[in-house]
Amino acid sequence: MKLVTAEEAAKRLGVRRQTLYTYASRGWLRAIRRGRRSLYPEDDVEALRLRAAAAGGHEAAAAEAMDWGSPILSSAITSIDPDGPNYRGVPALELAERDTPFERVATLLWTGELAPASFAGPIHPLASSWPDLVPAGSTVGAALLAVVATLGLAEPAGDRRSWVRHLAGALALAGHGDRRGRLLEALRQPTVAAVVRTALGATPDADRWIDRALVACADHELNASAFAARVAGGTGASDAACLAAALATWSGPLHGGMTDRVERGCARLPERDGPIPGFGHRLYPLGDPRAVFLLDDAATIDPSTARPFLELAEQVVREGGEPPTLDLALVALARALGLPPGSGAGLFAVGRSAGWLAQADEQRASERMLRPRAVYRGP
Repeated sequence: MKLVTAEEAAKRLGVRRQTLYTYASRGWLRAIRRGRRSLYPEDDVEALRLRAAAAGGHEAAAAEAMDWGSPILSSAITSIDPDGPNYRGVPALELAERDTPFERVATLLWTGELAPASFAGPIHPLASSWPDLVPAGSTVGAALLAVVATLGLAEPAGDRRSWVRHLAGALALAGHGDRRGRLLEALRQPTVAAVVRTALGATPDADRWIDRALVACADHELNASAFAARVAGGTGASDAACLAAALATWSGPLHGGMTDRVERGCARLPERDGPIPGFGHRLYPLGDPRAVFLLDDAATIDPSTARPFLELAEQVVREGGEPPTLDLALVALARALGLPPGSGAGLFAVGRSAGWLAQADEQRASERMLRPRAVYRGP
């Protein structure tokens, strides 16, 4: 967290120092004591500046803040730099590279402690009914939303470890065949990676690679689905409601649904009939480091399967295009592991569920509801 002096904060806000102290006393920004003086989080100052600009009718500043622009709130969960996301100050890809179990990373996001954790537990009584609610061949998003809805009705304040494990098992519902048997077998597994692997019908040697993917996907600051979770959390909504809000947002074709779009575009690799989505991320102009990490994993698992994806990425960049994103890498990894269609999106959603719960909880704890304003353009 970068701190600025009172002089710098007042200058950025265009106010006198006395006014700055008034803002701090009202809780509009934090004042952190360092010896005999107070320092102010740069994110707080910037958020207050944008708030003042929006209130004063400075539409451009307000619009910029809502479109990949300047920070609009403070968070102690995830920061993003050119090397990728950092969870509570710890580089996410270092955690993945060290084969840190996903359960420990989820606990880090929730509590700030990278402590050993077990997500094993009883199978929810409603689980055996889920195959009757979700038609075979449904999308991953539809399956996960159905599970969250039923869990939320029965147990809105359930254990978040159980939420994540049951979402992982629900990946079995998007397939065909004996979905009930595969679901229940998956939910009996000791780790989230093993639950995912069993739900998707992979072999036990996939657990390590699945774990690494889940860690890489666990959170990504204030993305659209995390913001939706925070909006719900800010109203005091339950974890179930926050997950439902996040999943509904994630399912859109410009967010989590992008992974399925990439998968369809890559169905005939190494052939390429036209543009394929999954390239260019506005937060990583030099390339998404999560994509590099998972593409390397895919190449380690099955070089021949990963090669067309690597060659595609090289060709797009050589032709003047942008580097690949996480979505392309998830599809490549899933294919290298021999997972069924839709698995890349499933890895994304299960991993990100940890971040959604962390983001919602932080906003809920702030006791501040997110309520931006709109500029009226009607008659």
